[in-house]
Amino acid sequence: RVFTRRYHESPGALLRRLRLEQARALLTMDDAGIHVTDAAQAQRRIAEGWQFIAVISEAGFMLGKAIEITKALGLGKGQAAAKY
Repeated sequence: RVFTRRYHESPGALLRRLRLEQARALLTMDDAGIHVTDAAQAQRRIAEGWQFIAVISEAGFMLGKAIEITKALGLGKGQAAAKY
């Protein structure tokens, strides 16, 4: 299951949904996993009991590489050349 913040959803509501998913996974003997953007978030999620933590995502890596290439080629100066 993939959980993202819903339009007009408070951060607290998302956190409650994530905790419910974590509890569901524990009850059904599934593994609970989550994507995070940095090491600090990964450490926090490990402390919360998440079993699989993906740091960044494919889109994040692709964006980083796109920025690197556009800078090397001198493209997109002063504006976003690649944006998600």
